[in-house]
Amino acid sequence: MKNIGKIVMVIIGTAIGAGFASGKEIYIFFSQYGELGIVGLLLASFLLGIFVVGSLCFIHKKPIQDYYQWAYYLTKNKTLAKVLQKIVTLFSLVSFYIMVAGFTAYVIQNFDLEENLLVTYSISSLFVAVCIIIVKYSAKGVIKLNSIMVPIIMLFILVIGFKKGDFTMQNIKAIQGNGIFCIISSILYMSYNSILLVPVLIGMKRWIKNKKEIVSIGVLCIIIFALMAIIIQAILTRGIFYAVHLELPILAIMQEFGEFYIIAYGMIIVTAILTSAVSAQFGILENVKNKKITLMVIAITAILASTLGFTQLVKILYPIFGILGLMQILFLFLNLCKKA
Repeated sequence: MKNIGKIVMVIIGTAIGAGFASGKEIYIFFSQYGELGIVGLLLASFLLGIFVVGSLCFIHKKPIQDYYQWAYYLTKNKTLAKVLQKIVTLFSLVSFYIMVAGFTAYVIQNFDLEENLLVTYSISSLFVAVCIIIVKYSAKGVIKLNSIMVPIIMLFILVIGFKKGDFTMQNIKAIQGNGIFCIISSILYMSYNSILLVPVLIGMKRWIKNKKEIVSIGVLCIIIFALMAIIIQAILTRGIFYAVHLELPILAIMQEFGEFYIIAYGMIIVTAILTSAVSAQFGILENVKNKKITLMVIAITAILASTLGFTQLVKILYPIFGILGLMQILFLFLNLCKKA
C-alpha cells in the first residue's frame, strides 16, 4: 500500500506542471469551452486513469525495461518502435523546456523583474541545476521528490480552492463552447500526458506486485487528478480575463486575495513545475545510453530555450504531441483487446 501511494504521487507529479498549476493549461484545453469544459475535465481524468491501468498491466506482463522495448512489444516493428522512441524522447525534452520556461516566467512575473537575457538565463540556469541534482539519484530521487512535494501541492490546492474558488462557475457558464471540440481537446490532453507518463511508468514497474495494485493506482489517479483539475477551474473562474491574457493567470488572481495567497500559490506553482520537470528529465535519460553527455546537452538547450514564450509553447506544441500520442494509445488498445 505504501508503494501504491508513492507511485500515484509520481504519476500525478508528472501530469501536473507549470501549465496545470498556473491555470493556463486548464484554460486552453477546458475552460474556453464553458460549462462543457467541466465534462471535458472529468473525461480527461477518466481516460488518463484508464491509460495508466492499461499501460501498467502491459508493462507488468512483458520484460520491458525501457521505452524502446515498450514500443517494440506494442508494434512488433523495430522501425516503428524507434520512431515512437524518438517521439517520446523529443516530447520529454520539449516538456522539460516548457517547465524551465514556466519557472522563469513565474519568477519574472512574481518579482516584477526586467525581462532580459541575463535575468532569463540566470533564473533558468538555477532551475536546471536543481533538476540535475535530483535526477542523478535515478528513480529513487524522482519517487522521493514526488512523494514529498505532490501531497504538499494537493493540500495547498485543496485549501486555497475551497476558500477562494468559485464553484458556481458563473463566469465560465457565460462562455459558449463546442461539444465536439471539447471532447477532442480532452482526448488530446490525455494523449500528450500519456507520452510523458510511459517512461515514468516503466521506471515504476519494480514496485508493483499485482493487477489489484495496478487498478488501485488507476482509480486513485482518476479521483485525485479530477479533484485538483476542478478546483483549479473554480479558482480560474474568479478571473477568467487573466486566463486569456496572462501566462500565469492564477498567480494574478491570488494578488486580489493578499500576500499570504500569493506566497502559498507561488509555492504550488514552483513545486508543480519541479516535479514535472524532473519526471520529464528522467524520461529522457531512461531512453539514452550516454546519460552524462545527454544531461549536459539538455541543460544547455533548456537554458537557451527559456527565452521562448511559455504560453506559446503550451498552446502550440502540446496539441501536436497529443496527436502523435494517439499512435501509442491505439497500439496499446489493440494489444489489450488481443489479450482479452
